This record gives sequence, structure tokens and C-alpha cells, in this order.
Amino acid sequence: MATLSRFGLDAWALLPPWSAIASLGLLLGIAAIGYRALIFFGLPSRLGLHSFWQVLAISPALGSALLCAFIYPWILFGHVAYLILFNLALLLLVLGATLGIVIGIQAAKLLKDRGHITQTLSSSRFTILLVTLVLLAYFFLALAPPSDADSLDYHLGIPLALLNSGEWVFSPSWFHSRLAGMGEMLNALGLAIGAEQFSSLIQFSGVLAVAVLLFPKAHKLSSHYIYSLLFLIAPVLIWLSGAAKPLMLPIALTTMAVAILLGSKLTSKITNADMALKPALTARAFACICLVLLCASQMKFNFLLSGGIIGLLAFFWMVRAQKTVQASAIALSMILLILLPPLFWKSSHYGGTSLAILLSPFAGNWPGYEQFDFVLRHYRDSVTPFPLSLVFTTSPGQITTTLGITVLIWIGCVFWLLRQKNLQLSSILILGGTGLMVAIGTWLGQIGSRFYLEPLIWVFLIMAHEEIVPNFLTRRFTLGLIYLQTLVILGIAGFGIYTLLPGAWSVDARTKLLEKNAANYSEMRWLDEVVPASAIVATEARSKAFMPRPFLSMDWTMYVNPASQAALPYLLEMKANKVTHLLLLQDPTKSVWKGCLSDQNAVPPFKAQAAVRNPFNRGAEYWVWIASINSEKLPNCLGLF
Repeated sequence: MATLSRFGLDAWALLPPWSAIASLGLLLGIAAIGYRALIFFGLPSRLGLHSFWQVLAISPALGSALLCAFIYPWILFGHVAYLILFNLALLLLVLGATLGIVIGIQAAKLLKDRGHITQTLSSSRFTILLVTLVLLAYFFLALAPPSDADSLDYHLGIPLALLNSGEWVFSPSWFHSRLAGMGEMLNALGLAIGAEQFSSLIQFSGVLAVAVLLFPKAHKLSSHYIYSLLFLIAPVLIWLSGAAKPLMLPIALTTMAVAILLGSKLTSKITNADMALKPALTARAFACICLVLLCASQMKFNFLLSGGIIGLLAFFWMVRAQKTVQASAIALSMILLILLPPLFWKSSHYGGTSLAILLSPFAGNWPGYEQFDFVLRHYRDSVTPFPLSLVFTTSPGQITTTLGITVLIWIGCVFWLLRQKNLQLSSILILGGTGLMVAIGTWLGQIGSRFYLEPLIWVFLIMAHEEIVPNFLTRRFTLGLIYLQTLVILGIAGFGIYTLLPGAWSVDARTKLLEKNAANYSEMRWLDEVVPASAIVATEARSKAFMPRPFLSMDWTMYVNPASQAALPYLLEMKANKVTHLLLLQDPTKSVWKGCLSDQNAVPPFKAQAAVRNPFNRGAEYWVWIASINSEKLPNCLGLF
């Protein structure tokens, strides 16, 4: 196992508040790249972005996609030196500082033009105020140090392992590592300079991009900003906007692709007068669609479905514009650049055909993967039965797994659109794609509110582009429910800011925050005290990002019996990496590992408590054991031979 002298997030992160400052600088640097790319692809007018600030809000998403497209293949097949990523991050900081100066100049101009501000806010200030407050709340949540279990497992664990080894992680025993992709590469870029909040800020930028894309194309009544507000007050965003989980960024990328299509003319006999004003889909715009959709599919596996649907629709747009040859060449080039490298890497390391790898993140004949895949597909965020779980939950600790009133209004908008006879053909096609995605996703994928965000956004995007607000959406009762949910969201987010944000500004506050809210943080600090610096640990704990030593995951023990022949590949991996200690959630002297121990009672067990962000989900106390192991005895010490 290749090693570096720094292990664990504490060893990599800059001290507060420099980590947050560096994270913001990186975000601006990526925005600088995205800003120029938006202009190159000719997208501002097509997307209805008529101000510097609107273009700026979309820029980080496209800039991230460009970085991923060019760097990810290189990381997969090259030996990535830490200094290369470090210097790249420094370059982005310089670009960010330059953009910061431009932002300051533009802000000064805006403050001088008070008449324009007054005119903009005169008819829509209340809704814009609510949208602004919710966005600010999510921004401050994203500035807090990462503490949720998902982020601390592979979303940050993989980037740290990449920085330590210089190679993309190949560890069959770490089942969750098979889910990593371009999003984790971006997280590694941030951690290379100690910017631990960058991973959550880049997801917040996805939330911001979607909200701006849902803005009306001209300043109209307050009700025309309602679609941005409806999206923002979905409770699940409280969790997603402040996590390192690459979900909101790819959602912003697929939303951008849909917005480009809705803003492009689709040649048809039933084209109405409004469509005649739209530009045709150009080769550059189509290339951008291919770029963002393919990058989204490599950030998280489930975006392969939405990307495929929108990609086929985009190709249809090009065919109707008589640009079939151009579209085919562009699509093939993008597939070769973005999709083929990870397919080849996974096939060469884990086995499996290209088709199997494309259709499943767990291709290859590895014991336990099929069971793990089954568990993920049938995982439920909420104890409330589906589809009621999309609207509400019976547990206060699961409120951030719902969509609330937003999903009910979404259903109302769908039925309203289905009754209209004068919709643009582009809207009809996107609506059909939305229905197809909901049907296939519900049938084959996980059932959780976060997986319905895309179809929800697409419908609202259709409504925004049609520049219509149904009567039921302007009634006092409906608006009352929307504003009530907005207050609830602001209240929950405000509590989160009060408890989490101090960790971004103070070392002591960060430590206290992580001990109380971060999964396994206390156990990892204890482990750092009781095992030698040369130790290599196999761990059952979920949070890999805080591991202060080189480690192997024991994810596989939940799906494969360690004392069975099926466990042999993982036992040999432990032996090859010369594991010296086990971190177990059970007494090792009473476990299947007892025959492999070299010193059974050297370290007394540690009493820990389940630490999570949500105070309603705080768990009971539990014990953690450290045991020395003689890995040279594997697999014989388990009675396999």
C-alpha cells in the first residue's frame, strides 16, 4: 500500500477560517473557467441569462464539467502526483482572485444603478427576498465542515486515498468505492490545498444554478419567481446543499441541458410564433449538452438514465435541424473522451463487459457485490410508505428526506400541462421525457425524494419557459402553504447554521462540532492515540475520511461471511496490504477473527455515541474495539484451509 505522511481529514484540512476562504477561492476559480465557456458555447442569451450575475451563478457548474472532462481520464490512467493537483488548485485560486476583482467592480456599478434595482424589485421583491434568504441559508450550511456519514465515507475518503497514493482507488473490499467518480475527483482537488468545504460549496453552486435557471426570462410579477422558490424549499436540499455528496452539481448539469433545449428552436409544422424567435440548436450548444450530460453520468450512476433521455432528445433536435452528421461526430467524440476511459479502467481492474459496466456500478464477479447492489436499490430514506414519503414523514429526524408541498404542486403542474393544447413541441417532448424517467426510475432505481428532484425541476422549467403560472398557484391557500414551508425551511436551516457554522471559523469549535455531529470522529481520535504510527487498519467504521492511518475497508463483511470461501479475495487483500489492526464494532475475542489475533486484550474498548447532524437522529452509545492481528495467518486462521 502506497503511503504518504498525512492520513485523515484533520491532517489535510487548513485551519479555520483559511479552509473556508480557500474553498471560496477555488469556487470562484472554477466559475472563471465556466464563465468563459458559457460565452464560447453561446449560452447566455439561449438560457435567458441577461445579467452578469445570472451568468456568474451558472458558471461553476459548467466550469466543473470542463475540469472533470479533461482531468478525470488523466487521473485514471496516470500516476497523479499530489503536487500537480496542488499547483492546479493554486492556479484556480489565482483565477478566483481575478474574478473576485471583476465581481467587486460589477457590484459597485450595480449599487450606483439604484433605479434598476428598484425597478427589478418593485413587482417581485417578496418572492425574490424569500429566494435570496433560502439561498443564503444553504450557502452558510455549505461553509460548515463536513460531518454526514455519506460524505465521510467515500465522497471524501476516496479523494484522500487518491492524494496519498497518487492513483485512483482500486480496493475491491471497499464496496462503496465502486460508486465514486468525477465528483470525488473534484473533492480531491479541493483537499489538495486543504479546502475541506469546497466539496459542499460546489454542490451549493448546483443549487444556485438550478434556482437561476428557473428564473423568468424577463422581470415579471412576483408569481413568476415561484418556481425557483418551490424548488429551493424542498426539505431534502437542507441535507444535499451542505454535503460533499455529488448530487446537486450533476442535477444542475442535466438542468442546464434541458434549459438549452427549451431555449432552442425545434423545426416543426406546429411551431408557434414564440418558437420562431428561438435560435436553432448549434453544434457548439449540442457539444455543451453532450459535455454536461456525460459528466453528470460519471459523477453518479443514476444520472445515466436522465442523461440518456435528454441526450436522445438533443440528438433529435439536431436531426430536425438537419445536422445529423455534425451531431454524430460530436457525440462520438465526447463519448470517447469522457465515457470510454472509466469504462476501460473499470473493466481492466474489476472485470466485466463494457455493457455490464455501463448498466451497473458493480460489474465483475466479486463476492457480495450482488447483495450490496440489492441493498442499495431497495434502500429507503424514510419509514413512511412510498409515495407518501415524498410529501411528509412520521419521524422528525427524517424531514430532510422529503419534498413537502413542492411535490404536490409539481403533480398539479403536470396535470395542468397535460390539459393544455397550445404547448410548444419542445415542452411536450421534455414532459414526455420526464414521464419516462419517473417510470423507469421508480421501477429500477432507489425510491427516495432526492431521485425525484430532476423530474420535478424539469416540469418547473417547462412552466418557466412557457412563462405561465396556473391559477391554483396564485391562490391564497396555495401561497400560504408555500410560505409556511419556506419559514419551516428557514427555521431548520437557521438552527443548522447556529450549530454548524462556528466550526468554519474556530479550531476549537470545529473539534467540538465534529465530536458531536460527525460520524465516528471520536473513535478515530481514540484510534490515533492507541495504535502505533506504522499501523495499517482494517475498519468496520463507516467514516473513512477521518482514519488517521492507512486502512482497508471491511464493507464486505456485511455481505460475505469472513469464514467462507467467498471471502478469500478480501482476506488475501488484507494479507497483501499487511494489515496490523482491526477496528471492530464487536468483541474480537468472540468473533470469527479470534484465531487471527496476535494480542487479544491489549487495548480496552472505547464507548462511543452515534453522532449525526440532525439532533433528532442522535443514536445510542455503542462499543468499539481495536485488536492486533497477524495478517500472515490469513486465511488459515479463519479455518478455511
